[in-house]
Amino acid sequence: MTTLNSIKHSRNIEEITKVLGDSTIFDKMEFSGITKEQVQEKLHYLETVQVPNRTVLLKADDESLVFAWLKNWIHPKLKHAAPKSPRDKRGCSRKVLQIDASMDSLNFYENGQQNFTYTLDDIKNWINS
Repeated sequence: MTTLNSIKHSRNIEEITKVLGDSTIFDKMEFSGITKEQVQEKLHYLETVQVPNRTVLLKADDESLVFAWLKNWIHPKLKHAAPKSPRDKRGCSRKVLQIDASMDSLNFYENGQQNFTYTLDDIKNWINS
């Protein structure tokens, strides 16, 4: 089975897309070195300190803010599995440039929140598993 670690140096866009599509947020966190303990600490801090003491978004419910702020903490920390293309494009054919453009696009968008479906309960269950 192809994993996130095995596609780091791949140039096969179909294989990379499939692996990324089959990956969950928990696979990406594990790949990125984000531990359950780190997520648990951040979740605890959000629930006990940051959200209750907020001075913005006062009419929003606490649970949805905890989840939104947790996602905003997790996603920038995710490492990219899709490799970036080489910067030097001199002498490359049109086909290679198209593949490079696809790889760069995939690399740019792979960690977007819209690419993962999970809930706060999923995170809590993962922490306790």
